[in-house]
Amino acid sequence: REPDSADVLLTKATWLINPAGRPAEAIPILEEILLADPDHIWARSWLTKAWYMLGEFDRAYRMPWGVYHWRYVLSPDREESLRQIQESQSIHEDIDFGRRIVASYAYVMLRDWQGAVDLLSAESGDIELFTRTYCENFVLNESPALSLATAYKALGDLENFERFANLEQKAVNIRTSHGRLHNYEYSRTMARLFALRGNSYEALLELERLVKKGPIDPRMLIHPALDSLRDDPRFLQLEQIQHDRVNGERQKLDLPPLEPDNLLYPETTENLVYR
Repeated sequence: REPDSADVLLTKATWLINPAGRPAEAIPILEEILLADPDHIWARSWLTKAWYMLGEFDRAYRMPWGVYHWRYVLSPDREESLRQIQESQSIHEDIDFGRRIVASYAYVMLRDWQGAVDLLSAESGDIELFTRTYCENFVLNESPALSLATAYKALGDLENFERFANLEQKAVNIRTSHGRLHNYEYSRTMARLFALRGNSYEALLELERLVKKGPIDPRMLIHPALDSLRDDPRFLQLEQIQHDRVNGERQKLDLPPLEPDNLLYPETTENLVYR
């Protein structure tokens, strides 16, 4: 009845971005929403994601994101990003759980393992409550259990790694049974879990399902949980597919093609290097 309403346009744009992998077609739709309502936070957030998927990192970073801390992952200055997140979380007992999830994800992406653990530790004592709180109350894509599993694995704390890896698997099972985890999110989550557990074959199968549908958010390929896969020829092939698809989308907007070095990937497992 209202095909031009902001809600309908936003639904169409988000589907074009994920899972259709057609961000170039979503951008004019999101810009149309913002012409009518410049403060529409979800249109701004998805427009940021669309530009980021196309390799337009500077343009994405300049989008006014407010409290969405993963935007700091886009910054070319890792230390400044960490400083800003730490300042915003200085009294994190007073910050709601949803924001902690997003901030802890940013810590993981910037490889501040202890920062992620410290931010979520107050909420993670009761493993059953932790699972239920996340699965039943939040639709955020970045699971706190997966952030903690990644951080503990990097810190060498294998006991807590197993605890939260098992919790993340349990969360996946709960969200799948409730119909709150579609195939796109399932493949992304399971790729990380498989990689963390050393099952590269299954991890790469899940990543292949994502990449071959269209360009994906590059943060999915630079996630530290996938570090064990980076030298695998199959992973390198997926990077090439991602690169080719990004350039195909850029062509739709008359943007010049990107060279491989202009994509965003970590060079080592210790430091995130921004190109």
